[in-house]
Amino acid sequence: MAFQDDSLSLGSKAESEAGGNALEPDKKLSPEDKKRTRVLVALCYATCCLIWGTTWYAVRISVEPGDGYPPNSAGAIRFAVALLLYTPLWLIFARKMRLPNRSELFWISVAGLLNGLYQRFVYTAEMTISGGLASVIMATSPLMVAVIAICSGIEKVRKQTVIGFCVSFSGLALVCHDRMHAAADQAFGIGLALVAALMASLSNISLKGRGTKLHPVSSAIIFLIATLIPVLAASFIFGEKPVLWPPAIAPFSALVYMAVMSSILAFLLYLYMLRHMSLMAISTLQFVLPILALLMDMFFEKRVVLTPQVWVGIAIVLIGVLLPLRRS
Repeated sequence: MAFQDDSLSLGSKAESEAGGNALEPDKKLSPEDKKRTRVLVALCYATCCLIWGTTWYAVRISVEPGDGYPPNSAGAIRFAVALLLYTPLWLIFARKMRLPNRSELFWISVAGLLNGLYQRFVYTAEMTISGGLASVIMATSPLMVAVIAICSGIEKVRKQTVIGFCVSFSGLALVCHDRMHAAADQAFGIGLALVAALMASLSNISLKGRGTKLHPVSSAIIFLIATLIPVLAASFIFGEKPVLWPPAIAPFSALVYMAVMSSILAFLLYLYMLRHMSLMAISTLQFVLPILALLMDMFFEKRVVLTPQVWVGIAIVLIGVLLPLRRS
C-alpha cells in the first residue's frame, strides 16, 4: 500500500475556520449545485434522525435479558454483518476508489476504535437503562464536542451555536424530567452512557478532521474494521458465549436492522454530511435523537406519556437545534 501523505495533523486552518457556516458546500459549485447540495444535506439529516432515533430501541431489544445477546457479542455480530454486506458495494466501486493516504488511514482508524469503545459502553449501559434514557445522556456529546473544539482550535465555535446547544439541552431536561430519577442499580449504566458520549465526541472529531475526503465506502470499511476490534476483543476477554444458532428472532432482527440501516445507509449519509456541514451543526443530531428514542419507548415500552411539559420541551429542543444550523 503506497501512502500519499505523511501528515498526521487533524485538520487544516481552512477546516478550523469552517465553523463560521453551518453548511459548507464547495465554493466552486454553481448556485444551483449549492442549492441542490443543501437539499440533499437536509434529506440526509432527516433520514439519519429517523434511523438513529430508532436504533436505541433496537439496541435494547438485541441485549434484552433472556433471548438477547451478551452486549459485546451483539455489537460484534452487528458490525460483522455490516462488513459482510459492504463487500458487494466495495466490488462495485473498487475501480473508483483510491488508496487512503497515511493521515486518512490513521484518523479513520482512530475514529473507528473510539466508536468501538462507544458501542461497547452503550450496549452494556442498555442492559440496565432504557434506550430513551441512554439517548438523553448521549445528548451531552455536542457540548463535549464544542469544548474540545474550542480548546483544540479544530473548528471555530460560534456564540449562537453554544447558545443553541444550551437551549436544546434545557429542552431535553423538560422532556425527560420524569425519567431522570434513576434507581441505584441504574447508576452504573448512566456512568457508562456518559463515557460513551465522550468516546462518540472524540470519534466524530477524528472522522471530521481527516476522514471525509476518501470514498465513503472505503471510509466506512476502514471505520467498521477498526470499530469491530475493541468490541470483539471485549467479547473474548469477558468470556461471552452467544447462542448463534438458532438465532432468537427479535434480537437477531434488531441486529440486522442496525447493520443495514444504521451502519450502512445512515453512516454513508453521515459521511456525506460531514463533507458539507460543520462539526457543530452536525452535532445537533444528538438533540433530535432522544426525542425520537423516547417516542419509540412510548409506543413499544409504554414508559413515556406526552404531557404538555414534554411538548414544550420538544419545541425548545427544536428551537435550539435551529440556532447552530443558521448560516452566518
